[in-house]
Amino acid sequence: MNSVRSVIESNSARKAVIAFYLFIYLTMGLYTELNLMELFPIPEHLLQDQRYYDRALHAALDHKDPYAVRKIGIGYLYPPQALIIIEPFSHLQPFFVRVAIYSVVNIALLGFMVYGVAKYYRYSIETVWYWFVLCFGFAPFLELLHIGQINVITMFGIFAMFFWEETSPIRSGAGWSLAVITKVSPLLFLGYLAVNKRFKVILAGIVVTICLSLFSVLRYGISPLLTYPNVFAGLLGQFLLTKNSQTLAAKLAVANYPEFQQFLAKLPEALSQVVGSIVTVLTGQYQIVQRTYIVYILAVLLISSVLTLRGRQSKEPLFILTALGMMLAPNILWYHHYVFMLLPLLVWMGSSGLNPSVVIWCCIGLLLVQIDRRFPPYGLLIHLFNNISMWIILYGQIRQFYPKKADSELVPALKAQS
Repeated sequence: MNSVRSVIESNSARKAVIAFYLFIYLTMGLYTELNLMELFPIPEHLLQDQRYYDRALHAALDHKDPYAVRKIGIGYLYPPQALIIIEPFSHLQPFFVRVAIYSVVNIALLGFMVYGVAKYYRYSIETVWYWFVLCFGFAPFLELLHIGQINVITMFGIFAMFFWEETSPIRSGAGWSLAVITKVSPLLFLGYLAVNKRFKVILAGIVVTICLSLFSVLRYGISPLLTYPNVFAGLLGQFLLTKNSQTLAAKLAVANYPEFQQFLAKLPEALSQVVGSIVTVLTGQYQIVQRTYIVYILAVLLISSVLTLRGRQSKEPLFILTALGMMLAPNILWYHHYVFMLLPLLVWMGSSGLNPSVVIWCCIGLLLVQIDRRFPPYGLLIHLFNNISMWIILYGQIRQFYPKKADSELVPALKAQS
């Protein structure tokens, strides 16, 4: 009788903790989105990015240059094949019908991904119901719906690649192709697919991409396809250091921020000088900082690839690291790009068997994203969370690859602590 009562009490306590966490999570997510609405009011700025897409689409249909405007923020800088995905939405009228359909499509795709990951790891909806709350209440997703970005479509392509890579190479390859033509950076998954010997998926992805490219040539002419390499090269050379930019370089280049100067003033003089000098160097060398970060992420993926291949390890660690690396590495990173955190964290939780430590850690990270948008240090903690996550996963791979050595080093350390 006592054991039954203790189980009921523990379940009640767990539900109370989950409910409290989700209350805070949703509150902060809505707070962040409401702040965005204050800066970009509705309906004036609703689906504002799709206006830039429409401009590029109409130019392409008129056989003009869709890349005439190349300024980050107001220019269309995706591959021309992405216009194939954008065009159906552009024809929807009136405007609020377009908003409604675009929103429903994105919500449905995200919901399908949550359901798909749960199904892949054989969890019932009753077990992982909170995943839906985490995803639908995620502030970057709300921002994405607000401004009309297409990152959920890209993420769905990555999901399709992951979900069907073992059972349907054509679907998996088509998913990878969809991700690549809408974002380019998912090309990074080529290494993941090669390490896991998914050569049919790679072939299918290449064939689908070629077919989409040919269709874009027939629809928009060959000029956009020939122009895009120059556009992409120019994109690689641009760095933004505003508070809105979420790159690591932008988060560290804060020497001239009033908030940082106020922070320095509160430190002891000696420490203030050291910290100020370091941040001044990071601010002045922001390009080197970002490129070093890219090299570091590629090194992590290379090590993970070797461990996966040589150790015949499961695909999940390399997938999670590739997904996080794809999000963090580009020199252009906006808050709504953090929607790409959702899929790898769902896979991490699912593949861990819903290990409480993993679930709690992922929930902490998602809550950080909700909070760290509008409060100092304005996104640096998100980078810290993602990098610690990458180290945890990589360490797990090393432990698995060198089990005896790792255990022999861990036991004396535990004895020393006791």
